[in-house]
Amino acid sequence: MSTIKEVIDRFPSELQNPMLEFWGVVKETLGVKKEDFTELKNIVFELAEAQRDLAQAQKRTEIRVEELTDAQKRTEIRVEELAEAQKRTEVKVEELAEAQKRTEVKVEELAEAQKNTELSIKDLTRTIEFKIGGLGRKWGIDSE
Repeated sequence: MSTIKEVIDRFPSELQNPMLEFWGVVKETLGVKKEDFTELKNIVFELAEAQRDLAQAQKRTEIRVEELTDAQKRTEIRVEELAEAQKRTEVKVEELAEAQKRTEVKVEELAEAQKNTELSIKDLTRTIEFKIGGLGRKWGIDSE
């Protein structure tokens, strides 16, 4: 690629000075320098790097959001399992309460039966004592 000076040098000599002046005016009017282009190029490069960094951060964020979504789903499943276990536990507790009530009724029945047995034994004891006493009176004390 040729420079401006090399291009102007190819012009006929009488046009070279006017072209150099024209180029000077154009440069001053536009106000664009090589440094400006270099600076613009650097800015564009920095913006591209920042865009890549943002894209990578976005990907990491998306991955993390997916991980959190999966963890949320697992938590919801676990909560449902715990709720079902809680329901089963409540049913078992109700069954145990009913069994406890039946046990209490049976214990009361056994206590009543024990009292009846004790009364029967007392009656039997009195009857035996009475009968033995009757034998003693009839046959003598030694017979008792």
